[in-house]
Amino acid sequence: MTAVFKNPSNDASPDAGRSPTSLAFQRAWEAIEKTGPIPDKAQFRAERFAAFLPIIFLLELNAGPENRLIVRLAGERFRSGLGLNPTGENYIDYVAREHRPNSGASLFSLFDTPPRGRWVKKTLVHGSGFRQDITLTQFPMISKADGQRFVIGIAEGIREDLRHAPDGRFHFENGGTDLFIDIDT
Repeated sequence: MTAVFKNPSNDASPDAGRSPTSLAFQRAWEAIEKTGPIPDKAQFRAERFAAFLPIIFLLELNAGPENRLIVRLAGERFRSGLGLNPTGENYIDYVAREHRPNSGASLFSLFDTPPRGRWVKKTLVHGSGFRQDITLTQFPMISKADGQRFVIGIAEGIREDLRHAPDGRFHFENGGTDLFIDIDT
């Protein structure tokens, strides 16, 4: 059974607000072959995630804000909604300057014992001032070969059918909801 650890200030029930897509993504992640509680990145098969590929992302976690969260994969809708391809970029560079020192810290907690997933609301703020409320569903992966940590996730709510032309200028703001998902191990 999946339970959501609630932020003490959040009275949401387990899985409250999560979309069917978010729940399906979790089931796909849970189906990755595992030899421990966290799947090996080598076992990730894109074809098993076909429904999520337009909105998928993969982050490489590192120490230090200068390269803390390197984007290794970004789906097409994710890229077109941003107006650029962030692959190889540091996610921290797209966070408001005052939040950069701590940004991404909660992603490292996905690897705690027991490991967990995360569902968070963010606001994507474009350079034009246009704002989009999005949700991110995130789960841990690790490269068993070298110990490198990754977070695989989906970004829902980045839409292309709006009267807005993304130009690659944007930043992310916290949306007020940050829930951790118990991933039964």
